[in-house]
Amino acid sequence: HISDMAGPELEDASEEIINQKGMLKITDAVATTAGRLPYKAVIHVVGPNSNTANKGKKLARTIINALNLAQSRSFKSIAIPAISTGIYGITPKLFAKALAEAFKYYFTRNPDTVIKTIYLCLTNDIYPTIADQLTPDQFEFTPVQIEREAETMVADGRDSTARSGSNRPGNQFNSRALPAGSVIKSYTIEKVLGYGGFGITYLATDSAQQAVAIKEYMPDEIALRTGDYTIEAATENHKEQFGWGLDRFVEEAQILYQFNHPGIINILDITAQNNTAYIIMPYETGDSLQALLSPRKTLREEDVINFIRPVMEGLTIVHEHGFVHRDIKPANIYIRDDNTSVLLDFGSARQAMGEMTKTLTSLISPGYAPYEQYHSKSDEQGPWTDIYAIAATMYRCIAGIPPMDALDRSREIINGGKESFVTASELGQGSYSEKLLRAVDAGLQFNYRERPQTIDEWSEMFGFL
Repeated sequence: HISDMAGPELEDASEEIINQKGMLKITDAVATTAGRLPYKAVIHVVGPNSNTANKGKKLARTIINALNLAQSRSFKSIAIPAISTGIYGITPKLFAKALAEAFKYYFTRNPDTVIKTIYLCLTNDIYPTIADQLTPDQFEFTPVQIEREAETMVADGRDSTARSGSNRPGNQFNSRALPAGSVIKSYTIEKVLGYGGFGITYLATDSAQQAVAIKEYMPDEIALRTGDYTIEAATENHKEQFGWGLDRFVEEAQILYQFNHPGIINILDITAQNNTAYIIMPYETGDSLQALLSPRKTLREEDVINFIRPVMEGLTIVHEHGFVHRDIKPANIYIRDDNTSVLLDFGSARQAMGEMTKTLTSLISPGYAPYEQYHSKSDEQGPWTDIYAIAATMYRCIAGIPPMDALDRSREIINGGKESFVTASELGQGSYSEKLLRAVDAGLQFNYRERPQTIDEWSEMFGFL
């Protein structure tokens, strides 16, 4: 799980949901002292437990998956707290070996990763053992010692960083964006609002000095910016992918341009420049639903409905035109200053790009994406896909944590065991109405055929229609 450690520009990171006994104090220490280290997020590696076979290999795979997710969010610096190996029955030696194998695998296969720094945060009981044993030759790392009971972190004194070996200007984090003062059509760039694997979002002003948001197509895994600020495919082999993704980016914007509903983002303009495309949108002031929910905060039923219902109503229009969002989560629901909500950042173009480039899983939000989104092609998904994600978002508002990831649910089902998934009805009993909880559980059905198939059908379960 990746924790947001840099404010709203990284609010698409998943919530940190570690709650095992004995780990909260250390997690809080990491969170409260985040500003002392220049990292963007913290990767909390959870599991495997003491009964898991091949623990070392599975732990290495978990770390690799976390690094891939960090890469997809364009994190430049991350920290991995090794809180206590004993909780999972893993010795310091085994933990060190798993880390070394994971780092070697990841950096060998991702020479152009944007990740430049890894802080390995170790509690003082296991710090000496792992720090001595973890000596991979592919890179250096910075160990950070955490005192078990103190809310402070003390760096070991070394200034070394985990390096991927990539120093090309086109892949450096700060060189990817247009500089302030750049002009796109009649809009002047003021600053960067956020980075993503598929594009960069800027704050800009129009000729009347009104603020707007501009999203630039910039798929950093296959493209780079040249000295004159144009964007081009990173290699000849990436040209087809770059052009195909650009077409999908523009097509999605043109579809959204047709809609006018306060619950979904409004497209003001679409323009081409610098060998790429730009989408101009209103600049909304407020905060994301994720920020309102952090850390572990739940919402009253009245607020859940007030924030989610306008999004559902807006999606009804979108679905009627054969379009699906595919990336609904708390970070993509924005609560304006007037307490109204709007759905941002449609993900269909990213999903289509992922299918073409075989990087589908890196474009999916664990906990909020249904199982069919992990393996199905876009034409096999529909309104029921968004319904699952909305239900998962409501579950987060009710339970304080996201629901179990669909892949984890699938493993339990495939293995023939009983699902350990805890329903909203179980978690919210007594605090929320049965009607609301039953509707949320219906939207979270694992098999998409067992979910409501349209927003209107689902709205009836809430009593909205």
